[in-house]
Amino acid sequence: MNIFEELYNINNNCIIVGDLNATLSEMGSTKTNARGKQLQELLNEGLIECVDDDSTTFEKNDYEAKLDWILGSQPLLSFITNVETHPTIGTLNGHKPLTFDIQIGAEAKPTSPRLSLNFKAAKWTKFRSKLDQQLILWNKDLSLNSSLDIEDYSTFITDSIMLATQEAVPTSTPTSKSYTLSEACKSLITLKHQAYRR
Repeated sequence: MNIFEELYNINNNCIIVGDLNATLSEMGSTKTNARGKQLQELLNEGLIECVDDDSTTFEKNDYEAKLDWILGSQPLLSFITNVETHPTIGTLNGHKPLTFDIQIGAEAKPTSPRLSLNFKAAKWTKFRSKLDQQLILWNKDLSLNSSLDIEDYSTFITDSIMLATQEAVPTSTPTSKSYTLSEACKSLITLKHQAYRR
């Protein structure tokens, strides 16, 4: 029990897989042994949960039991799918290999609101011409007496520059793509770095 609590304290975003030699009748075993009782206590604490699969993972002579377990914390455990046990691969110990899929990947990066412009290919004559056309639209009789007037005028100037830029300066083609990591991946990377520093 203490080992699991220690592991959880080191990294509460974890998956623990292994031969625990614990049989638990609530999870498909024929009986509950002493280690199974400890496992049940651990699960009752709610720190770690168990993948809901009652397939036997050990087979030797006429004896079958579930001794190998996949435990984990949420939300990682919810990503585990396709849990399967396989026939023993020529081993004498009787443990069946366990496999599962876990879907943790990079999320698509949202489109950046920033523009990447190719100023080398800009048509500056067209830019100046469009900017002049836009600036003429401002009512010169308006006086700039308040902060609101000044803000309106600066917005008008900015919009005029943007319109001229859109017409005269082409956007750049990005050369590399980057992806935003999922929150689960970011957390695992942070914990890995913390473990290295320790």
